[in-house]
Amino acid sequence: MLALDLRSQDRPTQIWTAPDQVFVGEPIFVPRAEHPEQGHLLVMLSDALAEQSRLAIFDACRVDAGPIAQVPLPLLPIAFHGCWAAS
Repeated sequence: MLALDLRSQDRPTQIWTAPDQVFVGEPIFVPRAEHPEQGHLLVMLSDALAEQSRLAIFDACRVDAGPIAQVPLPLLPIAFHGCWAAS
């Protein structure tokens, strides 16, 4: 994954690389209520060889640090999509 701030070019580009054989899905940004410019990224990681998917949660300001949490799931379709809807 690549995190690039287009509003502030002073912030360095951040890169996180998934393990071999793992497909990285489309990231979904979840803003913090008190600071909407900050938040988390939710990303589906699919490992067909292990027959498992994982929901990986990243701090959107520290993508290069890797996931701060992961939720194991059964293998889901690689084209799985989602969106964040605040309650």
